[in-house]
Amino acid sequence: MPSSKAAAQKKGANGGGKLAVGKAVKGAIFGLIVTVLSVLVLAIIVKQFGLSDGAIAAVNQAVKVVAIFITAFIATSGADQNKILTGALAGALYVLFGFGTFSL
Repeated sequence: MPSSKAAAQKKGANGGGKLAVGKAVKGAIFGLIVTVLSVLVLAIIVKQFGLSDGAIAAVNQAVKVVAIFITAFIATSGADQNKILTGALAGALYVLFGFGTFSL
């Protein structure tokens, strides 16, 4: 019969994947919120100052790159293992959620 410590370690090992997916989803949603708010601020700036199309595209891409880094940081903060996989999953989910959000 395994000891309670061994059972807890085994349970933690099996539940780690679910925790990583949950953190990835949380990070992706947070990154998406940051992106939406940043794009709204960008829209206000464009309306007030009339930026050129090239500047709008550059700032839009910069916002999304920064949001992906924020997404990965939020998803991997506090994780002990599988940080690369969790961050990559969070980035992929961010791209999927962002595509769904901005293609509406």
